[in-house]
Amino acid sequence: MVKDKLRNLDLNLLKLFSVVYQHRNLKRSSEVLFISPPAVSQNINKLREYFEDELFIKTTKGF
Repeated sequence: MVKDKLRNLDLNLLKLFSVVYQHRNLKRSSEVLFISPPAVSQNINKLREYFEDELFIKTTKGF
């Protein structure tokens, strides 16, 4: 069930998702969140695995 799956989700990952979505840039998102760009990338990968979805697609204009 969806409720059970969301129960185990780290809410900090949703905050990260929101910031990356707003800024469409990992480096800028890392500055806003006060974490390193590799940490942002690792956490995006956690979300991708969790939701079994690509979530963001990199383009020349950002995500």
